[in-house]
Amino acid sequence: MTPCRTACVSAAATFLLLLSGLGSSSWALGAQTPAATPEAAPKPPSIVGNWSVIFDFHCDGGPGNGAWSIAQDGSYSDNAGNTGTWVQNGKFFRMTYSNRSYYDGKLKKKNVAVGRIFDAAGGDIGCWKASR
Repeated sequence: MTPCRTACVSAAATFLLLLSGLGSSSWALGAQTPAATPEAAPKPPSIVGNWSVIFDFHCDGGPGNGAWSIAQDGSYSDNAGNTGTWVQNGKFFRMTYSNRSYYDGKLKKKNVAVGRIFDAAGGDIGCWKASR
């Protein structure tokens, strides 16, 4: 498995756990009282802005280039005129195109994100990396 594939699959799995609420319980397992609240972690940067994207369908070394313009209102568009919506949970985010295909991603640094591409049925069809 390539380094991108390993890291991206792990990021996608973690993202799905966070979205499902399984990774964010405020109660300790088996406890009668709420778990202690940890110190607030610094808030991750927002994905809002303009991104240059390198995508590789099938992760086979045949990349293409694109661009995303991500708006504060939860919408985005790409350089081909396609549009969709996005949600972010900490460092993890999902961008869903109007055809229901989606990109799951993780902010690696403030200006770098990586992730996986999925078709409308949830099939894993590629990987990507973006910078701004």
